Amino acid sequence: MKNILTCTGGILLTVFPAICQQKKSVFKQMQMSNPVVKQIYSKHWNILSDSMRVHKISPDSFTMYLRVFKYEKELEIWMKNNGEVRYQLFQTMYLCAVSGNLGPKKYNNDGQIPEGFYEITHFNPKDKYKYLALKINFPNAVDREIAEEPLATTIFIHGTCETTGDIVLD
Repeated sequence: MKNILTCTGGILLTVFPAICQQKKSVFKQMQMSNPVVKQIYSKHWNILSDSMRVHKISPDSFTMYLRVFKYEKELEIWMKNNGEVRYQLFQTMYLCAVSGNLGPKKYNNDGQIPEGFYEITHFNPKDKYKYLALKINFPNAVDREIAEEPLATTIFIHGTCETTGDIVLD
């Protein structure tokens, strides 16, 4: 069922696309200047990189994408080594809450989680949410075409279990 995105209310995200590949060290250096990120990195990176190695993913040279299913309340993390063609499922996480119904976001404040293909465009370690927030490039061209009014541009993935349109992890 999950491979039929329009039926399940799916959203696909590319995580830090070309910017990450070309300026990975600058991006990481910028993140590590934040004390919260530095603390989380030092606590979790060794565990995460060990898990990546078990999946035969190089912690130094990888690409990932996220696939979210609103109806099932799942976020899948898919990874591959740079230069490889095929992604593999790395981990499934669960959404602690969803809002709205299946179907696209057409209005501001409609509570809908967007459906479509997006990129993560911004990492915000200083966000008001307890856990680090990732901004997606909403609205995309399709969203703008079907919208009934101009749409706001602040849709995030975060770890606070409240949403009126964001993707929130358990």
